[in-house]
Amino acid sequence: MYKAKDGIGVWYEKNLQPIFTNIIDTIEVSDIDIIYYYIAISFIKNSVALFESLKGYLRSYPVAQGMRLLMEFEADMDFLIKNPRNIKRLKKEVDKCHTDLHNKKKTWEETIIASGKIYLYDDISGKSVEIRKRVGEVFDEEKYAFYCAYAHFNLYAICDDDENVTMLRDTKKSNWQRTALIEFYPVILDKFINSLNTILQNDDKIKYNSGVFKKEFGRLLIALSNAKKK
Repeated sequence: MYKAKDGIGVWYEKNLQPIFTNIIDTIEVSDIDIIYYYIAISFIKNSVALFESLKGYLRSYPVAQGMRLLMEFEADMDFLIKNPRNIKRLKKEVDKCHTDLHNKKKTWEETIIASGKIYLYDDISGKSVEIRKRVGEVFDEEKYAFYCAYAHFNLYAICDDDENVTMLRDTKKSNWQRTALIEFYPVILDKFINSLNTILQNDDKIKYNSGVFKKEFGRLLIALSNAKKK
């Protein structure tokens, strides 16, 4: 059984890092479009950050923010697979952001703002599709809404108290709450890898045993839930 305090890193290295290494090794030598590559790397980086946020006494809203971002990355990948006309335009707009920043035509703050104005469009209707709707086509929209609202609500309203959840705010008893927030992670990872395998050629599939990962993830959740409270 893993220890919640110092076992998260060990668990990650044994169970999740090999999956990510396999993904990176596979896409590095594949011919997938650069946009999909960017999304995959972003998904991995934010997954690493998510599990880092579970270590020690850290507030629980970064966990909710991390889960929300991962849902968005997978939803974007799924949407692009179904609406591939976006790819060419996205590459052009992303390249322009990079070029403007490199040539100092825009500051990094202006570049970030410009990237936020890059939209995705339905191939058939030609209309832009907002992120909430894109996520709702892949996941439970209520689940996404929960993660979106959690960080703000948590600042003043959530009390991590096993016996009396009335005041609602972060304390050193936050393990149970962070545990509840990450329970959905295997679902997101499953969909993300399925999307990658849809994009990749038959001989380049990501090797991933969903059942084994969910079993090991369940053990981690038990360890976190049973962690001694200080």
